[in-house]
Parts: sequence; structure tokens; C-alpha cells
Amino acid sequence: MRVALRVAAQSGDRNPSLIQYAAGPRDLANEVASGDIVPDSTWCYLVAERGTFVLNNVSRPPDAKPPTGTVLTLVINAKTAAVMDLGVSDRYPHLKRLGRVTTDLRH
Repeated sequence: MRVALRVAAQSGDRNPSLIQYAAGPRDLANEVASGDIVPDSTWCYLVAERGTFVLNNVSRPPDAKPPTGTVLTLVINAKTAAVMDLGVSDRYPHLKRLGRVTTDLRH
């Protein structure tokens, strides 16, 4: 996915080691990705990437360091390809909770 590679590069890793995704409603995608509750059933892709990521372009308190992690998650609108939600952590989500998992890239 071009969107996944673009966001990974913007987040500090031009060569993620793994990119996988599954499709489902936005509310379930966010629950799987982070546990967040988002009341929206728009059909999306939950993309998970392994690498080394730093989210410099997210809002945070003054003097707070940017979020970092080894797993980048994206919730992407299936119709528009717009990134609706973004997160970073060290926990890889259980994509199978959404459905069939597709592997786009594996190093």
C-alpha cells in the first residue's frame, strides 16, 4: 500500500519490515488497534507496520517528547484512502479480529 509506505517514511522508517492489513468497520478497527472507542462504522482498512517510528507531527503537550514505537497502526478509509486514525506503540494488533489478514510486505 502506497499510503502505508508514505506514512511510515513520514514517521521515520522508510523500510518497515512488515506491513499487514485487514478490513472492517472503523469502530472495530480502532478497538483492535488501540482499544479506543470511535463511534463510526465507515468501512476501513486497519494497517499494521513493524519498524522504528516517531510521530513528530501529532499534537502533544509542550515539552513532551513525540510518541515512539515499533508498531505503526493506520485506519484508512476504504473508499477515499484517507488516513482516519494513526497510532504508534510496541504492541502488534490482532488483525484477525477484523477478518482475513493480507501481508503486503515482509522483509
